[in-house]
Amino acid sequence: MNTGMGLINAWRWHTKLDYAGAMQQLEARAGIRQAREVMDARSIVLESALEAYHYYLDTTPAAQDYILRRGWSLDLARSIGIGYAPPGGLRQFDIDHEALAREGLIKEDGEDYYRERIIFPIRDTRGHLVHMVGRYIGSSERAPRYKDTRAAINSKRYLYLEHCLKEYSKHPARELYIVEGPPDATSLIGRGLPVVGLLGLEYLLCHTSKFKPFRRITFIFDSDKYSDDHPTHAGVYKSWVRIIPQLVQLQVNLPLAELMTYMVADYKDINEWLVAEPRVNAADTINANRILFVDDLLAQWGPDISHHVDILRVLTATHSPLGLLAPYVDNQLGPLEYASLLFGS
Repeated sequence: MNTGMGLINAWRWHTKLDYAGAMQQLEARAGIRQAREVMDARSIVLESALEAYHYYLDTTPAAQDYILRRGWSLDLARSIGIGYAPPGGLRQFDIDHEALAREGLIKEDGEDYYRERIIFPIRDTRGHLVHMVGRYIGSSERAPRYKDTRAAINSKRYLYLEHCLKEYSKHPARELYIVEGPPDATSLIGRGLPVVGLLGLEYLLCHTSKFKPFRRITFIFDSDKYSDDHPTHAGVYKSWVRIIPQLVQLQVNLPLAELMTYMVADYKDINEWLVAEPRVNAADTINANRILFVDDLLAQWGPDISHHVDILRVLTATHSPLGLLAPYVDNQLGPLEYASLLFGS
């Protein structure tokens, strides 16, 4: 098993792939079953720990109170597999401590890595448990709000609720909603929406192939902005700075998909909104107020000519009229002058 682990890690380093990707390539190239054995062994350890976390959620009132304050039912949390990690919890279960340490679930002193955290399981498209995210609910102000499984390199290349994508794609509408992080995704799946949660905005494009089955994809982002005196992004939504360039490329890569955007208004994020307004119909509100990405892109980037090439790429990919960009072009410029500004002389 150690030989297999070394082989996997060497191949991951060489190809920059995650566990699943490295395993699949090794199997395809050389028929190496050690790759699958290592991945399966990791999944078994994570599943054993998650089973313990399920027990602690069911027996810890403070953890249950957090779930309910978030606006989730305990039945919803159980159906998704959410758990809770109390201090020293894993030591009370008959789980191989060496395996737990190898996967980063316990520290050298035997304490739980995820102590006092709500646990969100991350499964791949096959349903294998590959990663966990822990949200701190303790009293320390110094503890980081979120922690990822330390042993999972490139863990942000997975999606929260990724294992639901196959089922979502079977629906006639073939519609998908994408949010930032597990809490918002938990809130929306509890309202019946086909949703996944990004574990890192910077990795959106690595999920392109997972989005191919869907006809309409709605991206929902938090409303926090940069300060008005920010040197480069004054008053701009923080998420858009990182996400718009990727959405441009995603629309080019998926020209048949209708990309739409929705920004949470008046609240920090989806979860805060739904807790404050528990009776609201989330699907109806989002669907009534979302806008086409093409229109959003024109509104945000149209006034800046330096972005016109990207806008033209999106308009071309979606077979939208190029004339939509006309209101943002100086009518004093001739075609050659405009082209020169876009592409250089």
